[in-house]
Amino acid sequence: GNVVSPQEVVEKSGRDALRYYLSLINPGENIAWNEDYFREVNRYFNVLTNISNLIQNEYGLKFAQKSKAKNLEDKWIISKLNNLIQEAAENYNKYLFYKNTELISKFVLEDVSRKYIQLVRERINQGDKSVGEVLNHVLSSCLLLLAPIIPFLTEHLYQRMNGKLESIHFYSLPQSDKKNIDKKLEEE
Repeated sequence: GNVVSPQEVVEKSGRDALRYYLSLINPGENIAWNEDYFREVNRYFNVLTNISNLIQNEYGLKFAQKSKAKNLEDKWIISKLNNLIQEAAENYNKYLFYKNTELISKFVLEDVSRKYIQLVRERINQGDKSVGEVLNHVLSSCLLLLAPIIPFLTEHLYQRMNGKLESIHFYSLPQSDKKNIDKKLEEE
């Protein structure tokens, strides 16, 4: 038929995958169901998990929302993060969840995974602790931004990062630090 049971999707792909998929849809629009899209969602979830694994295995750091950006690439990703936090806060305040889902995903996949981690790969191999601190700050902030959308995965990763509070859901959304935003650096 033309009906997809949410229970079937949850059993096959998980609650967070369904929540993520549905959060991409602007309320009032028709849903064009695409089961293949769940493979992409799971790849994205794997990227988040792999970044968490890198932070835990290489640096053993705990959940933290601050870091000191020393190098140019660190300042670049922190600037991008602060822009993301600012835009995400505006979207949440306007109840535009669907915009945040795409915005945060694009940041994690393109800026963090495909660009930043590639730029600092040599520093990671050399055990540069400042890279771990910056990555930890970035991931911690992204998890907080994603917690309303994918609560189970964010809670799981948060618990592995030994945060101070009992749950990631006891935190407020991160605040943008405007002094760390450098539009010129972001464009280079």
